[in-house]
Amino acid sequence: MKTHILSQSTRTTRLAAAVMCVLMFCAPAAFAQTGRLRLSQLDKLAAKAVKVSTVNLAGPVLESAQGRFMQFQATNAAGGAGMMMMQHWSGIYVKSFQFSKPGEYSRADLESVLKQLRAGGWTPMVSSEDKRTGKVSDVYIMEKGGKTTGMAVIDAEPTKLGIVNLVGPVNLGQLSAASSQAENKKSGRQPTPPRQK
Repeated sequence: MKTHILSQSTRTTRLAAAVMCVLMFCAPAAFAQTGRLRLSQLDKLAAKAVKVSTVNLAGPVLESAQGRFMQFQATNAAGGAGMMMMQHWSGIYVKSFQFSKPGEYSRADLESVLKQLRAGGWTPMVSSEDKRTGKVSDVYIMEKGGKTTGMAVIDAEPTKLGIVNLVGPVNLGQLSAASSQAENKKSGRQPTPPRQK
């Protein structure tokens, strides 16, 4: 059972990292009708954090970014999977805080997000909590008409709190491919060609 929980937590952390890789590669930094979480209540934590990362892309700003990314994709094959997904998103929201010591954010802060996910419409894909370390790793998706309309990733530790909220269709296969492309670009590695059968 411990191995299973650890495996879930590891997969969630990697998924959160994959999402962040896509955003770092495809975006420099909207109120949608569905799949949007309210995260403004976490802004107060910035005063206590040693590092804060925020991404708010929606509406005309996101549309402009999507247009630029599509132009880039037309001349550069790298990052194609991430850009393919991003052109269908209507909102990208990230809140990430890093603290110098535990106790700088409360369980109530985390619950303010979890309550939204439990209220209805969201389905947990992965949910794990290590009561010894205080680490929480959750992945939720919102579906409508058999299609994914939103995704939320929560990665919380005693000195870290990260929330990623994507509004729009999310293909996990494309997300994984985009993560690999972003890592290859960051490290300077060439993509591994598919094996010939």
